Amino acid sequence: MERLLAWRGDLVQLRGRAETRHRCAGSIATERYAAFLARQTREVAARIEGDMARLHPLGRVGQPREVASAVAYLLSDEASFINGAILPVDGGRSVFAPDPEEA
Repeated sequence: MERLLAWRGDLVQLRGRAETRHRCAGSIATERYAAFLARQTREVAARIEGDMARLHPLGRVGQPREVASAVAYLLSDEASFINGAILPVDGGRSVFAPDPEEA
């Protein structure tokens, strides 16, 4: 079965015949995130990292490989019966933390 992987911000759609799967990622330590922290003073970067850690029950932001692993699983035949589900890859943030933009 052919599948298409299309990135749209924090949303991944994997489309096969009649299937759509989504991945919801939390805060991920991407190159862009690292570059953002590098532009800050040491004190500001430490505050941001602390704030981000407190938003996640795991106490840290996610790693790209963790999101990639979830996507790889959804692309696999092992996940062929998963359909219409949302898989948060967010370290528990979606059930634990308030949205910082709403605070």
